[in-house]
Amino acid sequence: QNIIELDRITFNAAMSACEKGRKWDKALQLFSMSALSRVEVDVFALSAAMSACENCAKWAQALQLYSAMTQSKVRAHMITFSSAISACQKAGEWEKAVQLFTKSAELKVELNTFASDAVVMACEKSGKWAMALQIFSVVVQSKVETDSVILSAAVGASEKSGQLKKALQLFSLIRSVIWANVAMASVDLDQ
Repeated sequence: QNIIELDRITFNAAMSACEKGRKWDKALQLFSMSALSRVEVDVFALSAAMSACENCAKWAQALQLYSAMTQSKVRAHMITFSSAISACQKAGEWEKAVQLFTKSAELKVELNTFASDAVVMACEKSGKWAMALQIFSVVVQSKVETDSVILSAAVGASEKSGQLKKALQLFSLIRSVIWANVAMASVDLDQ
């Protein structure tokens, strides 16, 4: 008779499998089961469960997990914020994405490029161009690496808000980023 001991490692592995298999409902069941089993989940399990929700456009469920995290002993992390912000962006919930972006700054959680891309894209796609440009400005000042995704969203927001000069400046930055990536890739190929 094989009995699997329910511990943090088991839950982390199961949550990770749910994320990879896009089984958001199973991830939520496991999260509930961990509470009943008195197993403390960690940031990795929560992030995997939130990513499973994000991958399936279940932003409300991702935010439920985020809320559960804030009420537990688990500290907020760049990955959890990234998953929650991205879930909101994919669902067109720009206000929630901005709230999470702001909360991450309050908690001094340094966001990654992925989260920054998502919040600016959420605003730009929702027609909140001024907000997209304001957040883009914050991202640039924070020294988070900018990529062609966030630059494209900023170009779109600039163009749609009538700031054509800014759009052209940002477009030239995109070209610089692309050329830098091409140069780095060619160096890698030479080695």
